[in-house]
Amino acid sequence: MALWIKKRFSSDDNGAATDLMNLGEELLMRFPDQFMIVQERHRGLDTTIWVRLPLPEMRDLFPGFTEGDIGELKTQPTKLVVEEGAYAQAFGSLPLVTQ
Repeated sequence: MALWIKKRFSSDDNGAATDLMNLGEELLMRFPDQFMIVQERHRGLDTTIWVRLPLPEMRDLFPGFTEGDIGELKTQPTKLVVEEGAYAQAFGSLPLVTQ
């Protein structure tokens, strides 16, 4: 079972999000089928970033993130750092986000 962690970000957290994406790209190259970062959008500009970790000890790389249940998502999240096949396998059965 994959370990998912999450953190809610506001629109003021752009710098932290950039650092997160850079780290995510490095980890995706090492673990293409096991690592991913997706985004759940909320009202306004707030989002929750979800990270699937291949190894529990990688949790320390993501300060402020807490363990989460990805099953809470009711629609497909936005792809941020993810291998296409892994995304389809994880979220393909969820409906698309409608606005």
